Amino acid sequence: MRTILRTLLALPCAALLAGCQTTVSFTSDIPGAIVTGASGQVFGETPTDVVFDDDALNASRNPIDRCARIPGVTYTWRSGAQASTSSPIMLCGDSRVFRVNIDRPREAANVETDLRYALEIQRRREVQLQHELEMERLYNDSRWPGMFWGPMMMPPPPPRHHRR
Repeated sequence: MRTILRTLLALPCAALLAGCQTTVSFTSDIPGAIVTGASGQVFGETPTDVVFDDDALNASRNPIDRCARIPGVTYTWRSGAQASTSSPIMLCGDSRVFRVNIDRPREAANVETDLRYALEIQRRREVQLQHELEMERLYNDSRWPGMFWGPMMMPPPPPRHHRR
């Protein structure tokens, strides 16, 4: 009985703990910008998702507007072009996912460098997706028992007819 009671009490607690994060998606009009936090921490290359703990976000909420605050970030493209967000970045509302988008400064030089790199990122992603598609086809089309397991692995057994 105690085990059942513990299990029933643990389920709501696990559900509460699972939703304790908020994701901020950093994007740019030309992909490939490095996103750097105010403390110098590199978050990744746009587009990139960064997960923040809700406890820290809730501690930063203003009681009047109820918006959470995170430090601003700087985007740096391959050409050296830079753009920064306001600091702090305001996360308002009850969403678990927020999007921060910055456009590359139009007056910055060497836009061709950044566009070429964005194209390279797109080509790499296309190759990755093609590989994943081929692996999925191999998995689904394979009929070798013992090598793979999948929905179409073996043909159905032949019908059995009993003679009387």
